[in-house]
Amino acid sequence: MKKTLITLFLLIMSLSLFAAMNATYKEHPTSVELKWSKVPGAVFYDIYNDNEFITRLDSNKTSYTLENLLSNKEQNITLAARDANNKDLDAAWIKAKTTSWDGTYKWVNNTKDTNKGKMKSLTLRTVTEYDPKVGQYQRIFFSTDGVDEFLVFPIFDFDDPRTNEKHKFKEDSESGEAYRQNVSLVNTSAFKPSEWRITKMEIMPDSVTLVVETKVMGMTLTTDTIITFKEDQNGNKTAEVLYQGEEKLSDKFLFKNPNPNEGDAFVLKKIK
Repeated sequence: MKKTLITLFLLIMSLSLFAAMNATYKEHPTSVELKWSKVPGAVFYDIYNDNEFITRLDSNKTSYTLENLLSNKEQNITLAARDANNKDLDAAWIKAKTTSWDGTYKWVNNTKDTNKGKMKSLTLRTVTEYDPKVGQYQRIFFSTDGVDEFLVFPIFDFDDPRTNEKHKFKEDSESGEAYRQNVSLVNTSAFKPSEWRITKMEIMPDSVTLVVETKVMGMTLTTDTIITFKEDQNGNKTAEVLYQGEEKLSDKFLFKNPNPNEGDAFVLKKIK
């Protein structure tokens, strides 16, 4: 009985030693925000995730954001307060789990400029997936008034040899149909491409970029489709879709967001 009381006393004492840090955290799709109270005598704050050293901060820092994390993944974070001799003064152990961008987002055109009725609205659906070649990424679908949902990213699987090949505009394939649907939404000209090919697919933790080389009337134009996911401090999520061209001619024929004070990108708000 005496031994049990001594063990319990030591446990309570050890817990009290690590009670002053008062660390809190906030989970996001690809990051975790940390905040903590200052620990008297601390010279450094060391942060680890899954036992891997992340960074050392000086004593005037009381916040840090772990970025570029995988979505839907448990994070085992350790925050240690240490003196000049690397002696532990206090610590916090945090078991967080990142959220995800998964869901449906929508943009509504508030003007009469709808690119001949093709862009009255734009709906995006995204699903987090994993590929052994590129890692975690967002599989993204578009839909709009009168148009069934079609795949926007990636148009081809990452190991598909057709990715960098040239394709006829009227090619009878699922990828060809996806390309035509995407082009029809933002092409403001009366000209249709004769052929196209993907030159680049880029995946970042919170964005994807699809670069397409298109041949139109003997000219070769390059356009980028950039989709960026964002979350504000209140947890509201958006997906920004931006079409841009490297050449002035390409940029001229791309439909941009006509809503005033929103910029060129279509800003889609998460609805479910």
